[in-house]
Amino acid sequence: MNHAELYDARPWQTHYAHGTLANLAAPSANSLAEMVRNAANQFGLKTAFSLCLPDGTRASLNFGQIDQLSDQFAQYLRGTLKLNQGDRVAVQMPNCLAYPIVSFGILKAGCILVNVNPLYTASEMHHQLNDSHAKVLVSIDVFGDKINDGLHDTPVEKVVLARIRDFFN
Repeated sequence: MNHAELYDARPWQTHYAHGTLANLAAPSANSLAEMVRNAANQFGLKTAFSLCLPDGTRASLNFGQIDQLSDQFAQYLRGTLKLNQGDRVAVQMPNCLAYPIVSFGILKAGCILVNVNPLYTASEMHHQLNDSHAKVLVSIDVFGDKINDGLHDTPVEKVVLARIRDFFN
């Protein structure tokens, strides 16, 4: 297939801004965990994630903090909770500063990230936890009221709760 045929096979490219590359080079990192580490080395103190709460309170974490904190969470999963590579960890949280730390930590630990919609009912949560065979559930404090009902008769052995205001000074 020549360049013109390839371009014709991708009609969305006609909507790209002038100068936008149609094809990107493959990432140099071999894993998402390595990509996080590379970003921390390259961008260190630059802001990676920010959160503004409805009351106007704001907080941010930089690339270096995300890398360090996700390393610590990975060690917690493997060392304290004794999870093995391939164990599933369910994460039920909205966009918050704890989410990238938890998600990257799960991947760095060699575990499998199972996202659970934070708006699920206890019944929907129960179904997904059973279906995924998650051993650990990481959730946010504001959803604590439905955890007990959702965990009933699931393989979840431990629950880790983060607070929505974690990382705010």
